[in-house]
Amino acid sequence: MRSNKGFSLIEVMVAVSILAGGLVALNLAWNNNFLRLRKSKRHNDVSFLLERKMAEIELQFKDTALSSIDEKLEGDFGKDYPKYRWTFESREFVMPDLKILLAAGEDGETQNDAFNQVSERMTEFLSKSVKEGKVTLFVKVGKDKEAKYSVVTYFVDYKQNLSL
Repeated sequence: MRSNKGFSLIEVMVAVSILAGGLVALNLAWNNNFLRLRKSKRHNDVSFLLERKMAEIELQFKDTALSSIDEKLEGDFGKDYPKYRWTFESREFVMPDLKILLAAGEDGETQNDAFNQVSERMTEFLSKSVKEGKVTLFVKVGKDKEAKYSVVTYFVDYKQNLSL
């Protein structure tokens, strides 16, 4: 009589392949978690740096004339954040055309001359008293690749007079 005191070769191979598959799945899960953690840290740093830079720029141009706001600035965050750099761009505010709100005719013409005049004055006033500023943050995410994140704010000159 033969006694079965051990495992057959096939049983050992099946057990090893199940173990290897489990280890591969575990390794992939760890790698994905590390990638997500790195990406989460980058997004956290980006939001912190964008908020910080926007606050600095708002303080720099607080209570100054809109014409004195620089059109372009750029820099970096020093040795603490070597993979990050920023740019600031300002441009004139462009007011959307409000006349189409009262377009009543089939030809798209507005029927209210008073509204047209007020709309034109408001557009002129807002163009003179509002300026758009955009801070863009660039992050090196590879050897030759950069990710780009932006935030926009509006500078308002409250000393402008509105004359209707």
